[in-house]
Parts: sequence; structure tokens; C-alpha cells
Amino acid sequence: GCLGSPADDYRTPNPSRADHTLTVAKTKRRVPALDLMTLRTYSFSALTPAIGRPVASNWQSFKTGQLYTTERHCVARADILAFAEEFDPQPYHLDESAAQASIFGGLCASGWQICALTTRLLIARIKHEGIPAARWLKLSNLHWTQPVFVDDTLHLQFMIAPPADVSPPSLTAACDFTGYNQDGIKIMRGSGQLIIDTHASTDLGDADD
Repeated sequence: GCLGSPADDYRTPNPSRADHTLTVAKTKRRVPALDLMTLRTYSFSALTPAIGRPVASNWQSFKTGQLYTTERHCVARADILAFAEEFDPQPYHLDESAAQASIFGGLCASGWQICALTTRLLIARIKHEGIPAARWLKLSNLHWTQPVFVDDTLHLQFMIAPPADVSPPSLTAACDFTGYNQDGIKIMRGSGQLIIDTHASTDLGDADD
């Protein structure tokens, strides 16, 4: 089962999932930050930092064109079932027997669940560099290349290009990304544009603090 993430590539020590919390914008309920992300219980506005001190100097020191790696996250059976029941009720996401008889050969996560999870990992990695990425502007392409099965541990590698548009207090930059499982097998790839705030706090905090 999922017994915690391996040590990541950029943070020591690696805190447990229970130590990371964010406040859900809709319900104000505190939840583990890397738990299942559903459109009902999580709001992407909760990932958008509040306006605060300038961080333009952090962006200027950010190495565009460099390959970055996120921390890792284990996908639990309970999370796969919960997401599928709510948003993607396909038999191969919900029933072990049906999944084994499908083209996937086993219970696997919804691709939309993996998109939400990897978005969270990507934003957290950029925030670690002191640059709070507010949101995706658009995804130009997205491909799921391998199913994600129970207890697979995922991470993302990504590269951000020099900004195409700088319109304070934000800028727009292209981002290419690839997701991998614990065996180094590619599970997804895509590209899009990020809107990055140039005046923002690096602390998510609680909405009502």
C-alpha cells in the first residue's frame, strides 16, 4: 500500500502528507494537501496565492529551460475509487473484476484525477523556488500514455520557457511536462501555458487566518 512518498529531489526532510494542509475555499475544511483532489472538495483558487510582497527577483533567478522534478505521490486505492465514483464512473476505475477484464488489466485511476494530482505537484515545486504559479491558462495538448494503477508512485518533470508575455502583476510562460511512475515509465505528457504572479506571497496559509 501507500506508506508515504520516497524522499523527493529538492526538499530535506520530506514531510509527511499529514503535515501539509490547505484550506478548502468552499468548505473551509482542512484537508491533507496531497490527498485526492476532486472538483467538489478542492478549489483551484485555494492554490492561488494571495497578493503580497513582490517576488519578481525570484522569477529573474529562475532557470527557464531547465528540467525540474517534483516530489512523489503514491496513488491509493481509496482515492481512485472515491474520485471515480464522483466524477468518472467507468468500470475500470470502480470495479476490480471489470478492470481486470478491460484493456487495462487492473484497477486504474481516472486520467482527470492524475491531471489534478500532477497539477498540485507542479505548483508545489514551482512554489519551492519562491515563484507562486497561480494557475494554468490553457493546455495545448495532453496525452495519457500508461494507466496509473493502485499504489503507483508518480512524479512530474517539467520545463518552463522564457515568458512570452509580461503584463504586471503577472506573466505568461509555456510549460512542457512529463509524468512517470515508480518504474520510470512515462504515464502522461503535455504542454500548456502558465500564468505566474509576479507580486504574491509564498505562503498559502489559511483563507481565514
